[in-house]
Amino acid sequence: MFATPDGLDGEQNLVGFDGEDQLAEFDDMDEDDEENPKEPRPAGWSDYQSAWLEDADQEDLKSIGSEGETYDHGELSEMFNKKDAKNNPDDDEDMAEMEDDMEISESERKELAKRRRNAEEELEFPDEVQVGDGETASSRFARYRSLKSFRKSAWDPKENLPEDYASVFHFSNFKATARSVLQEQKEIGVDMSKSVESEKKGKKEGGDEDMKDDSDDEGYDLTSCVQSNTRVKITLSSFTQQHFATVSKNRALSLCSLLPHENKMSVLHFNICQTQKCETSNDSGVDNPVKSKDVLTFQVGWRTWQSKPIFSQNNLNSDKHKFERFLTPGAYMACSAYGPVTYGPCPVLIWREPRPGQKNRQLIATGSVMNADADRVVIKRIILTGYPVRVHKRTATVKYMFYNPEDVKWFKPAGLTTKHGLQGNIMESIGTHGAMKCLFQQPIKQHDTVCLTLYKRIYPKYEEGGSEALNVV
Repeated sequence: MFATPDGLDGEQNLVGFDGEDQLAEFDDMDEDDEENPKEPRPAGWSDYQSAWLEDADQEDLKSIGSEGETYDHGELSEMFNKKDAKNNPDDDEDMAEMEDDMEISESERKELAKRRRNAEEELEFPDEVQVGDGETASSRFARYRSLKSFRKSAWDPKENLPEDYASVFHFSNFKATARSVLQEQKEIGVDMSKSVESEKKGKKEGGDEDMKDDSDDEGYDLTSCVQSNTRVKITLSSFTQQHFATVSKNRALSLCSLLPHENKMSVLHFNICQTQKCETSNDSGVDNPVKSKDVLTFQVGWRTWQSKPIFSQNNLNSDKHKFERFLTPGAYMACSAYGPVTYGPCPVLIWREPRPGQKNRQLIATGSVMNADADRVVIKRIILTGYPVRVHKRTATVKYMFYNPEDVKWFKPAGLTTKHGLQGNIMESIGTHGAMKCLFQQPIKQHDTVCLTLYKRIYPKYEEGGSEALNVV
């Protein structure tokens, strides 16, 4: 079907048909297409391009190309398209994702779409909240307060703590405690190695029973320590038959010892980053962003449990840390959750349990342990916005922030800011629909936006809402 190329004439074969096997395959496809003949069209035109020529006459079709242009029946375009489809491995993955999406119920699909829309709004308008018409802002935001400066204003970490904080362990200085515990374990390991060397040396010299270890003077009890490569028998108390049924006989059973205070509950903080697999969204538009207080599975060292964490920024120059509603992709964030005390450095894996229709759970974030500090203050910020409808130098009439005069009087002591960097205060209420007169330190523009910022401390939660409901996996 094709002429044999001659290298001296500078000719070349068609692109994609370099071998005789591929030429034979192309001939076989021509025989299969004889049963379904196609309309003639200019050479190289695809099915989409030729579809526009269905209503054209044959004379118009011949006049489209130049005088020397050839025509085909779509064999060349179809051949290239089939070849590309075979070499595209992403089609199978897309089909698998579409099958998974078909298993999602309509109510769950709407919930995921709402969560994704809220995450996009959070990125576009962070922390902005709208008060509904007829809604009382003073009752809705009664637990919020205004701060003159987020970084410099004082906030008592022991003020109005929840009931769950009564059962957690509070460290006065976690770094000093971790340093002393790890240093003690290091010294015990050194003394243990010296004891083993002294025993070997005593056996070589004849087995002197009066030889003593130097560690006895320091007060370390080495009787409970087990040397390496030593076979021991371990007896577990209060181990029921139900617990034994959960142990797999096909897997190795690992046991680890706990350091001092590691058997106590506290508020752990992790430095995490969202994984790339969790950042990828489906082609169908059904994405599931990671939200604060979602039930997540934490794998910290040898221990695994479930909790409802909260995400926050890690501010190094302040004792207060801003709360984040969603886990931001591509950024390191702090994650706070209830859990057993763990000393760093220790790796952390955070999983999300599969939703109905999925088989495997998803790894959403990785990181390491920062500390265990129940006094870490995580602050949630909300911003109420209003718009100046009348402006005269430094004064402005602001609407659409509140809808009744009682709310204006309630938030009158709070300071105002604008998106252009101005600061001001509420002077008085105007009318009965929530309008107010505000005064700023500089002249305000008509296109500016007036903001009222409020803060509230927020805490993590247990999975079932109680201190005894830590689900250990």
